[in-house]
Amino acid sequence: MKKRKSEYKELYTKVREIFNKYDLIGLIDLGFPSDEYDQEISKILPMIDKSSNVEELSIAIVNIFNKNFEIDIKSSDKIVCDLSAELFELKEY
Repeated sequence: MKKRKSEYKELYTKVREIFNKYDLIGLIDLGFPSDEYDQEISKILPMIDKSSNVEELSIAIVNIFNKNFEIDIKSSDKIVCDLSAELFELKEY
């Protein structure tokens, strides 16, 4: 579904808040700016609608984070599962 600019901006803000809450790699806790994960969010945002389930979204998230930050988080990690579940709730937003 195509979103209007105002809807997209509101959704983007919600997704950013969720990412910063979970802070997968601890950058926000270290004092990095709230837009630190924006590059990843812009790639993950379309995946929310495309994902069939939370597990699929979790895999997309870890693929993007592992590539961008050269880390090795797993889609089964509790923090990733919790983050993905909360993001998946926005699917029909």
